[in-house]
Amino acid sequence: MQKTQSQPKRRSQVEIALAEDLTSDGLPEINTFASGGHAAAPPLPPALAAIAAGRDHILTGEFARAANRASQTIRKNYSQRGECFGIRPLKFGNRLLWPVTQIAALLNGETQSRAT
Repeated sequence: MQKTQSQPKRRSQVEIALAEDLTSDGLPEINTFASGGHAAAPPLPPALAAIAAGRDHILTGEFARAANRASQTIRKNYSQRGECFGIRPLKFGNRLLWPVTQIAALLNGETQSRAT
């Protein structure tokens, strides 16, 4: 049996949030976060904003450039401690993806609490 009426497509929460966060020119605002009980994101330093280009995570080489360190230093710290400057990356295949909001907090001089 086939349905004769098509059901309306359900929009995901991401699609709804993007539709609500559109600016007057129809483009989504960068660095806006839906209020889901999370703390406000720290302001992005201009150099980090240019590197991230609106992404939530950046690669190891990009993190190294933003932190003014060699990428091998970032990899070594991750290898030895599972973190670098208190930031834990996401593993995606063969890559490490570092969260931009935590890097921004680091570059702004904010301290991060460590769960022990």
